[in-house]
Amino acid sequence: MMFKNSKNRNKLLTLIGVLILVVGCYKNEDEILALIKEIRGQNENLRVQVTRLQQTADSVSNALKLANSNISNIDKKVDSIKIQLSSVLTQINALNLQLTQANANIADIQKKISELQLKCTDLYNLLLQYINGTKIAVGDKVNGGIVFYVDTSGKHGLVAADQDQSGGGTEWGCYCTAITGTDTSFGKGAANTLKIVQQCSQANYAAKICDNLILNGYSDWYLPSNGELNLMYLNLKQKGIGNFLTSVPYWSSCTASYGSCGINGGAYTFNFSNGTTVSEYRAGYAGTGAVRAIRSF
Repeated sequence: MMFKNSKNRNKLLTLIGVLILVVGCYKNEDEILALIKEIRGQNENLRVQVTRLQQTADSVSNALKLANSNISNIDKKVDSIKIQLSSVLTQINALNLQLTQANANIADIQKKISELQLKCTDLYNLLLQYINGTKIAVGDKVNGGIVFYVDTSGKHGLVAADQDQSGGGTEWGCYCTAITGTDTSFGKGAANTLKIVQQCSQANYAAKICDNLILNGYSDWYLPSNGELNLMYLNLKQKGIGNFLTSVPYWSSCTASYGSCGINGGAYTFNFSNGTTVSEYRAGYAGTGAVRAIRSF
């Protein structure tokens, strides 16, 4: 094909150049769209992984809640796990923020997710091993007080408040009023306290103090029976645990005969200086009537 003049030839070359540029742009646009699609896919994949990582971290958090009720002491090991988990959660939040940024480095985020996932898994397994391998023991401070009895499962028992609710002079209550159905046996303190509260309308007395007590986050305290006081004496006082008074006996939740009112006149006390129990005047007097609440877990 011959051109009549150079002007026409230049026009054709220009058109061809434009066509080449247009075709090239379309090709580059396709590549750019494909790249954007790939990045979006990578971001979505990262978000899924971060979500899974968050779920693993939540599992550690749930295990920590279980630890609070099932292990003997939230000691340095568990405190360390809590601190590490807090750090992991902070880093997860940072990852979520980073994913929203246009210049996010996909490779770096992927590496960080893998590291955090491994860290969370290690923390979770460590905590479960610690929980499953630890049983509550007498003398442990857990579940609101000091453990003085543990059943064969190692997870349930009784705790005494870590301080006296009364240091002496408190009335047992309702002198010469019939309070029926109390039992001196171990394990009867809760039932005894309920019966006393139901049958005694006096404003302030030993069983009522325990029944109204809210201590260390727990409100289900009660006045111990003779049998429970005896075990507190053997397992705590004899081992130098609990700061129990020895100059003032402690009220039990058990009625006893005393004075002219007979069975309705007295109640048993327990002496932590020598491990003996005696009947005392229900109204209380100077030198008697210390109160130490207990609860079951």
